[in-house]
Amino acid sequence: MFILIIFLILFICILLILIIYKRFSVFNIAVYETRNADKIFDYQNSKLIFKIGPKVRSKLNAVLTMADPFLLVYHDELYLFYEEKSELNNGVIKAFKTGNLKNWQDLGVVLSETCHLSFPFIFEHEQAIYLMPETFDYKSLSLYHFTDFPYGCTLSRNLMTGEHFIDSHIYKSEGVYFLFTNNSDDELRLFYSVDLVEWTLHPKSPIVTGKKYSRSGGSIIKVVDKQFRVAQDTSNMYGDNFNIFVINKLSVTEYEESLVHENVIKKDMKWNKEGGHHFNSVLFNDRYISVFDGKKRVSNFEKIAYPFFRIIQKFSNKRKLNQTKINVKERNTFSIIIPLYNKADYIQKAIHSILNQTYQEFEIIVVNDGSTDESLKNLQSVIHDLQFPEEKIKIIDQKNQGVSTARNNAVIIAKNDYIAFLDADDWWEPTYLEEMNDLIENYPEAGIYGSSYYKVKNNKIIAAKIGVEKGFRSGLINYCQVYAKTLYQPLWTGATIIKRSVYKSEKGFKPNLQLGEDFDLWVRVTLKYPVALLNKPLAYYNQDVVLQNRAVGSRFYNPDQHMIFTNYEEFKANPDFENLFEILALYGLLPYYLDDVNQKQVESILNGVHWENHPFKYRLYYLILPKSLVRYWFMLKSVGSKIKSKIL
Repeated sequence: MFILIIFLILFICILLILIIYKRFSVFNIAVYETRNADKIFDYQNSKLIFKIGPKVRSKLNAVLTMADPFLLVYHDELYLFYEEKSELNNGVIKAFKTGNLKNWQDLGVVLSETCHLSFPFIFEHEQAIYLMPETFDYKSLSLYHFTDFPYGCTLSRNLMTGEHFIDSHIYKSEGVYFLFTNNSDDELRLFYSVDLVEWTLHPKSPIVTGKKYSRSGGSIIKVVDKQFRVAQDTSNMYGDNFNIFVINKLSVTEYEESLVHENVIKKDMKWNKEGGHHFNSVLFNDRYISVFDGKKRVSNFEKIAYPFFRIIQKFSNKRKLNQTKINVKERNTFSIIIPLYNKADYIQKAIHSILNQTYQEFEIIVVNDGSTDESLKNLQSVIHDLQFPEEKIKIIDQKNQGVSTARNNAVIIAKNDYIAFLDADDWWEPTYLEEMNDLIENYPEAGIYGSSYYKVKNNKIIAAKIGVEKGFRSGLINYCQVYAKTLYQPLWTGATIIKRSVYKSEKGFKPNLQLGEDFDLWVRVTLKYPVALLNKPLAYYNQDVVLQNRAVGSRFYNPDQHMIFTNYEEFKANPDFENLFEILALYGLLPYYLDDVNQKQVESILNGVHWENHPFKYRLYYLILPKSLVRYWFMLKSVGSKIKSKIL
């Protein structure tokens, strides 16, 4: 009996080991570059520039598939669209983009449906961007268009219905659209159309049969003067490999192709040890960019551990719920304020960035400040298209009164405890509110909160400097000290959140100020309340907007319109503020000083400067050198800067 028990225990242990260490397959994506058109399929002799893959370790409902990648070049940026599938959920379409092939921005989910989505074939047609993913369960071939690319993906129409359409894509040749689509693993059908509406079955269809070469592994690719078709090999197993055919003849009556590359995936890299089944390539910045998906195997331990993680999560959630009931603590809520003036081309993107937030406890208040373009119409359109709940968005339509009055009027009707600002031409990362909420939870004593951000200029995205020391992640800061040290702003409006009670106690923005109205409010707040800062870029400051629609420029302001001429005598008892104000004044008053504008006010401010505390160059400009020489010096610097920008 004892021997039988020992044998049974050993058998169970061996079985558990076999189960735990059983491995399963996941798909991931690798992007390569080459300057040689003949090497686009040869990843072994190309440069790996980007890779993404599932992270399944200790994850509940882990992502197991990142596959079917497609590339699109649009407005000097490269977009990567792909399918993402978790263990328990349907596949969704997600995207990344880059302008320099080094920094890749995660755009998040661009399309989700009630069915599983895959094979996100994307293309440009008549200056619009279309997406034609596989919607297998719908038994339709659905065409979507973007209202605010890369967001606002909306169903345009069904090209075909009534059966399954697998891995479908369109290729235009000599004015004719050719549709390649599978209805199974072993039959590739071909249709053609002149208008993307009426489709005719090609006389040669099905053009390929059999599991080895028929199923598409990407769209038709044109390289120089050749057209290539990617063909999955499913004869052994799904996702095993793919082959490349060159198309010799393609017309409404003929189709011929020849095999040129067999078994492209060599199963020699970590990302493709078990194979691969998809390929796409485009020309971008004088390089051929090729994207592959690959299959690899990972341990089954995560799956075995899932039930235990679920039990722990359920218990943890129950404890949190009970604790919430005991403490009667509500989640922080945000009122998002958007002043809108002639930003028709941008407002939809701003709204989409809010709706994609991972933290959804918010209301949106948009103030249309007398726009003369289609800003209001585009705003109403995106609200209607997304069927956004009316109770979560309010629109104030007023005559043009300026950005400060617009924001103040919005706060009057705001109902939530925290005020977040976003201009209509800027946008947020999907986790902005979630991570700012964490900052609030960690530093509840603060009156104002900020994060770092990106600047978007000349279609380039650059992380803005915010003055904090290297290695600073988050915490309370001395606003005036940090700002004065480097002249980099720690707080930018589009990445700033303020307690509503604090905003109201300071009476908001001063309506008369047209430049520096944000600095004026931040100073009044930061001298009375702690400032919490997160050194992580979570917002985008769009500096590519037409100048007349922005509140900045090179013109001179009357003394009552510019914060630098504001009377801050009550704050100058604070040495940190006094030092910051003097630095900003010395920097900002030079044009007024050199052109003899607002002379009385300029002279009054300069008379109060502690010159010994500031760089010697300012004494040269204001006290030593004649104005004519200083003007000539800055003219030379301006010319030099323009020449430099032209060269670069």
